Amino acid sequence: MIRRRRFLVFVVVLALGAPLSMVITPAEEPATARAPIPADAKKRANPYADNAESREIGKTLFEVQCAMCHGKTGDGTGDLAATLKLSVPKLGDLARDPKLTDGEYFWIVSEGCGTHMKGEKARMAEETRWHLVSYLRALARQR
Repeated sequence: MIRRRRFLVFVVVLALGAPLSMVITPAEEPATARAPIPADAKKRANPYADNAESREIGKTLFEVQCAMCHGKTGDGTGDLAATLKLSVPKLGDLARDPKLTDGEYFWIVSEGCGTHMKGEKARMAEETRWHLVSYLRALARQR
């Protein structure tokens, strides 16, 4: 009799708790709108443009820091993004955009692009961010 009562209590708690947990789960934070890219960013030149060593440094950085979400080829299909059900931009498409200069792309990497991902300015040195831009441009040319 006691076992049966415990079992019924367990079933009731489970039946009421499961739907309740879905209601209590916090909603995903909305993405913030990206600030307009400043005009002076467009004019900034990549000090490492066409530098093979810079691309290699950027590649290593990308594989360690970025590929988990953005995918090994920048196609937005990284394992972590899939697990978290995040919509991740295809970096190759962005880097291939002829309308964006390296300076503008550097600004986006530094400041963020209006998604859940914040800019890398606080985490990466300026030189490191330029290496990343160099690699992403090369990656886009490969696609």
